[in-house]
Amino acid sequence: MATTEPVIFNTVVEGARKAFGKRLTPDLLARLRAMGMDFENPLPAYPMETFLTAIAVLAEAVAPGQPSELQHLQLGREFMQGYVQTALGLAALTMGRVIGVKRTLLRFGRNLKTTGNYVDAEATELGPAEVQIVTRIVPEFRSRITERWRAIAHYRVGVIEGALEILGVDGTVQLSDGEGPHESRFRVAWKQRAR
Repeated sequence: MATTEPVIFNTVVEGARKAFGKRLTPDLLARLRAMGMDFENPLPAYPMETFLTAIAVLAEAVAPGQPSELQHLQLGREFMQGYVQTALGLAALTMGRVIGVKRTLLRFGRNLKTTGNYVDAEATELGPAEVQIVTRIVPEFRSRITERWRAIAHYRVGVIEGALEILGVDGTVQLSDGEGPHESRFRVAWKQRAR
């Protein structure tokens, strides 16, 4: 049976819950629950529009007073810290340490599919320590894209930066527009840290 709306899966909620920990105050939990996202009794999946509303609230809590792009970037970084505390995240981290940064990034699309039904990704090696990741909203959901969806690209910059940090490398992530509002491109470069 095909899903008729774009959704994010519980793995994202679980990672965010672990990343926020005690910062998920009763007031913040109540606000999130009122907008349809219950962090205490999570559903298997949430509509994308509900998720976009919730991450705007969480991003403001992470970096109050900052521009939206920076708030979402910081939220993505912090999400990765919580995600690696989940069973799925720990497995991905362990695999990343075994196969290395480049292969981990080249597998980004496979990992992204565990977060929702609305996105696809491909990664291309550009050099020994450089990869381009292209994410695309799948065709059946492109008509639903609004300007609010742009926040996801900034959030993903933070997720990728957080992954590089966790994998123990220094890196940069450059975001650029793709071939339309349904596509984002991330140019990722890294180098091993001096020991």
